[in-house]
Amino acid sequence: MSLENEPIWDQYSENKNKVYKISSEVRDKSALCKSYLGKYSLEFGYYLHQRKKRIHLAKKQIQEKKMGKKGGKFVMKEVYFNESMFLRNRRTRIIVEDFITLAKIGQGSYGEVFLVKPKSTFTRSKCFPNTIDLDFQNKKLKNEEKEEINKKDQEKEKENEKKNEKEKENEKETKTEKEKNIEKETEIQKEKKKENEKETEKEKEKEKENEKERLKEKPPSVLALKRVKKSSVNTQTKMKNIWTEREVLATHNSPWLVKLLATFQDDEYLYFVMNYHSGGDLKSLISEVGAVNEDAAKFYLAEMFLSVEDLHKQGFIHRDIKPENFLISSNGHLKLTDFGLSKNIFMDQKNWKTTIERMTREETNKPKHYTLVGTPNYMSPEILSRKGYNNSIDFWALGCILYELLAGFPPFLGRGIKETLRNIIFYTKTLTSPTTTLNEQIIPEVAWDLITKLLQVPIKDKPEIFLQKMKKHKFFEGIDFDQIREITPPFVPQLENEMDISYFDTSYFQNFDGQLTTVINHVGRPKLFSKKDINNNFVGFSFRRYEY
Repeated sequence: MSLENEPIWDQYSENKNKVYKISSEVRDKSALCKSYLGKYSLEFGYYLHQRKKRIHLAKKQIQEKKMGKKGGKFVMKEVYFNESMFLRNRRTRIIVEDFITLAKIGQGSYGEVFLVKPKSTFTRSKCFPNTIDLDFQNKKLKNEEKEEINKKDQEKEKENEKKNEKEKENEKETKTEKEKNIEKETEIQKEKKKENEKETEKEKEKEKENEKERLKEKPPSVLALKRVKKSSVNTQTKMKNIWTEREVLATHNSPWLVKLLATFQDDEYLYFVMNYHSGGDLKSLISEVGAVNEDAAKFYLAEMFLSVEDLHKQGFIHRDIKPENFLISSNGHLKLTDFGLSKNIFMDQKNWKTTIERMTREETNKPKHYTLVGTPNYMSPEILSRKGYNNSIDFWALGCILYELLAGFPPFLGRGIKETLRNIIFYTKTLTSPTTTLNEQIIPEVAWDLITKLLQVPIKDKPEIFLQKMKKHKFFEGIDFDQIREITPPFVPQLENEMDISYFDTSYFQNFDGQLTTVINHVGRPKLFSKKDINNNFVGFSFRRYEY
């Protein structure tokens, strides 16, 4: 019997038990393809979810404004146009030549930050679903509808005007010259009063608008561009840090976290395009002032609580909370940044052997992490003990920052790193309330009570419950967490223009020697990636946010 007449499944029946060897090159390529498709599908799924939200929001606003069919169609056309333009822009490649470098504003262990300006000022549309000027569109459409009615009314008005003119002419003939003069004087006085009243009202409205505009975040014409050299990302830990930072920045929509607009790469560097926050950071403010008053500390800690809460809701522990990582925006509010050392809260640290272990882990909702990571002055004893920790370590760091805001220095500061870490381990003995030369308490009792509650190990409550309890503490009396962005901050940067970098200390990184201030422990000597591996590790790195 010839092979041509055999069924297809019988042709290969003899070879089905053979073991085929796959080369390492094919395995690497398949792994890259798998990771790329996985990341792409997740990000595209996230985009579809956000698109549904935007369309739903636009429809909801149309109903609230009662725009009617014509108004609704007009706005929805704009929305769908934005979506199609975003997908088109998403396919275009971003390169370094798209930006003009204005100044260098930061330097890290293996990254630099520049103030840049995009060369093209083109925007897809001003009509984003969350910023659509529906009132303007509604007025525009109503005016179009009224044009036809106005044409008919104009003819009637002209006839009425002619009649009124005839009546006025008859009245003018009967009036004497004295009466005319008196009427003119009274009319002039009335007009002057009305003009004065209008001017005062306009001045008040302008003052209110200026305050609102000053507190609102204006769309940036300048951006911050973070550049990381690929050759410096030569270990597994560093590579994970870069991907984690990208993941956190790309997936959040929080007003308390720095917003990532885009990521791209070339042969030598990885790039992060972010919003520029011109007020410097909280550390520079503390070093300039020395210590802040209780009201200012209350305001800043409340905003730090909200930023950490939002990060935890995204499913990440920051693990490097410190004043340097809270940027001050142009309106004076805080933004949390630097997510390179962040960790997924529910990331498995080991393979769970039984379903019982997995179930108990989910019930306790307290997955443990063991990596020694952070900045010495703000590290928790749980990190140093190596017995495991969860997202409560971020609250410990907030307690240290509150102490520093009111005292002017960290609570466990030693003559060196070893002494600082020793003070943290034995915090029950070393943590004391600072006093002046006259033995007066620097930190108020209410604030000290909150500090001692934040600086405790272990925290019995779940982190999210503990945070809600701390937000109700007496120290925050008078603070409305829901309306805090409407409050005028204690410090608002005085800027000459958007490109002002006076609040950044550029003298530090001019002589930067590359020494790390962050403690990262590696077990043994880390394996270094080859050039080929480095390029392969960042397949699918590019990202573009909807607003950009």
